[in-house]
Amino acid sequence: MAAEKLKQDMVMDFDTLRRTAREVIGPWDHQLLNELDDFRDLAPTTENIARLIFEKMRRRLGPDAPLLREVVVWEKEGSRASYREERRKR
Repeated sequence: MAAEKLKQDMVMDFDTLRRTAREVIGPWDHQLLNELDDFRDLAPTTENIARLIFEKMRRRLGPDAPLLREVVVWEKEGSRASYREERRKR
């Protein structure tokens, strides 16, 4: 997360960020990803999962939230994929 100005000496409350992440990925927990609507036309690769989390998090956090910079998804130790977009103008 990134922001031009801090609110109460922080960019964002970690509880809010954690809750939003759980809302995004919670429906996927203990599910066969290939059978979910989110992956109907998208292979559930680590790279695609990172991008989808990024897009969903950004939408849920809204335009007034701190700038989401990157999402990293770990498959296992030593195996990860990340997704980031160029910094957008506010």
